[in-house]
Amino acid sequence: MKVHYVGKLVATGKIFASSFHTGSQPFRFTLGSDEVLSAWNQGLDGMCEGERRRLMVPWHMAFGEKGTNGVPPFSDLQYDFELVELSVPKIPKAKGTKGEL
Repeated sequence: MKVHYVGKLVATGKIFASSFHTGSQPFRFTLGSDEVLSAWNQGLDGMCEGERRRLMVPWHMAFGEKGTNGVPPFSDLQYDFELVELSVPKIPKAKGTKGEL
């Protein structure tokens, strides 16, 4: 899926991440993968193209007690999303098969 998003710290409202800072290129990832926070996988499931959704992510489902670049430890987060494109991931063919049954 491709999404535009803005991530903010709940405590201060400070933006720590945004797809708009990449030249308005949406962020692409596979739903259910470990590419993103598990809260994204849970909260974005079932979205439709063009839909907007806000996720409130408690610190223990975000970056926890360690934090990360731009996110202090124990920070609750707010993400605002817009689903730009929903696509079916390509499944690679197994080696040695020719597509025959």
